[in-house]
Amino acid sequence: MDKQSDEILAQGVLALWAEADNCIAKNDYVDEDIQDCVDNLSYFLGKVVSNRRLPENLQMQIAAHLDNILVNPYYIDYMDYIYSDCYDYRTIMWANQAKYDEWLDFLNTQIQKYQNGSTYYYEKYTLEKWKLLKTLNANEADDFFEKSMNFPAFRDMAIENAEKEGNYPLMEALIKQGIVLAEEKQKRGIVADLQRKLVQAYDKQGKIKEKSQLLYEMMFVTMLFDDELMSLYREWKQTIAPENWERECKKIAPKMKKLSRRNYLCFLREECRQPELLEMLKQSKSLSELLEFAPSLTEHQVLVLLPQFVQILRWEIEHAGSRAAYQDWVANMQNVGRQFPVFQKDLMELLETVKAKFPRKPALQEELGKLKF
Repeated sequence: MDKQSDEILAQGVLALWAEADNCIAKNDYVDEDIQDCVDNLSYFLGKVVSNRRLPENLQMQIAAHLDNILVNPYYIDYMDYIYSDCYDYRTIMWANQAKYDEWLDFLNTQIQKYQNGSTYYYEKYTLEKWKLLKTLNANEADDFFEKSMNFPAFRDMAIENAEKEGNYPLMEALIKQGIVLAEEKQKRGIVADLQRKLVQAYDKQGKIKEKSQLLYEMMFVTMLFDDELMSLYREWKQTIAPENWERECKKIAPKMKKLSRRNYLCFLREECRQPELLEMLKQSKSLSELLEFAPSLTEHQVLVLLPQFVQILRWEIEHAGSRAAYQDWVANMQNVGRQFPVFQKDLMELLETVKAKFPRKPALQEELGKLKF
C-alpha cells in the first residue's frame, strides 16, 4: 500500500502542478491561491522524490518536471524558495541514481548562465559545484576552491580555516585581499564585515597599533548606527594609553561633531563632558532627546534645562487636536515629572495653565485629570 500510495501521490502532484503552470502561463498576475497551491505541491513532491521504489517511468517524469522548474523564469524570479526546494529534490535524484555527470553539467550551465547576471545565483551554483566536487575528487575540489576565492563564501571559509589553525598571518592576508576585491565592487557591507574580522586578526597577533588605526578609520569611513559607532569608539579607546587619552580625545571631538548631532551627544555623554552636553541640550527642540541625555547632567545643570522642557511641552499641547494626542501629552508630562522630580512644581503650574486655557475641550480636560506624578 505504501508503494501504491506514493505512486498515486506523485502522479497527483505532477498532474496538479501541470494545471498550476497552465494558470501561471495564462495570467500576467498570479494570485496567492495559486502560489499557495504550488507551495503545497512542492511539499508533497518532496515526500516522494527520494523513493527509489517508484516505477522508472514515473521517476523520469518527476525528473523532467524538476528540470522544467529549474529553467522556468517565473520560479526563478517570483518563487525562489520553491525553485531552491526543487533544486534540492533534483540533487537527491541525481545522487540516488549516481548521475553525477548530469548534476555537474547542470551546475556548469548555471554558472555560465549567471556569470554576467545574477550575482546571487552565480555564487550559489559555484558553491554547489565545489560541494559536489568534494564528494567526487578532493584534488579537483581544492583547485576549484583556490580559483573561487573572489567569492565571499569561499573567502569566509578560508579565513575561518586559517583562524582555526592559528595561522593568523594567513588570516590577515586573506582578509586584506577580500577587502580590496569588495572595495573594487563597491560592496560596502562586505568591506565592513571583513574589517571586523581584520580587527580580530590584529588582536590575535598583538598588533595594537594596526588595530587602533583600523578602528579609527572604521568610525569615520562607514555609515553606522549610534550604538555601533560608540561600540567601535570604546574599542578604539582601549587601544590608547591612558596618559595619551586626553590629547586623543581633544583631536577626535571635532570629527565626532561633524558626523551628526546625535553622534556628538553620545560622544559627550560617553566622555562625561557635561558643560558641552548642557550647551547642546539648551538648543534642543526634541523632548525625547532631552529625556535621553539630560540624566547625564547634575541636578543643578538639569534645572537650567527646565525652560526648554516647558517650552516643548507647551508647544505640543497647543498643537494637539485629538484624544490620542492628549493622552500622549499626559504621558510625556508624567515621564518628565517622574524622571526629574525637581520639575514637578513647574509642571503642575503648566498643567493649571493648560486647564484654564482650554476649558471648552472636554476630552482634553478629562485626560488632564488623569495626570499623576
